[in-house]
Amino acid sequence: MGQPLVFIFYLVAASLILVFGIKAFAYLKCYDDEVEYYDFIRRFENKINTINNDAVGSKMSLKDLHVPNRFQEMCFFYNSEGLDQIQSEKLRLLIQASVTQVDGPNMFIYSPESCSGFEVMAEKIDDLNIGENFCEQLSDGMFNVVIESIPGEVNISKSI
Repeated sequence: MGQPLVFIFYLVAASLILVFGIKAFAYLKCYDDEVEYYDFIRRFENKINTINNDAVGSKMSLKDLHVPNRFQEMCFFYNSEGLDQIQSEKLRLLIQASVTQVDGPNMFIYSPESCSGFEVMAEKIDDLNIGENFCEQLSDGMFNVVIESIPGEVNISKSI
């Protein structure tokens, strides 16, 4: 008589372990995406600081900077000119709202596969001078931009 109850108990316990295990795995995947994003920002800022401490006129390509696979588009804007070059409508709206802020963000990232719910992200990168607004499509996994040391800050531009 007790054997069916033990079997049902094992079945319920196994299903609970499976459900909570899947939730924990999904949480860890999202956490991994966040870590990868912040790691990219840290490495990008380190490159900016490195070239800023070099002699004026020093240039560095960022092709070797690993960009997370889920990033589709990255834009650098300091004003609202050239918004038509942005592929993502959500990114365009974020940039349009952000560039009017005093000391607002200057780097914008579109990541539609983000599991944390943030498809668009904005960062303020200090000491970054944007000579001309531009967007970089990251579908090839390459970050084709060049940074150059200028007096007091770093200029970023699209690689030719």
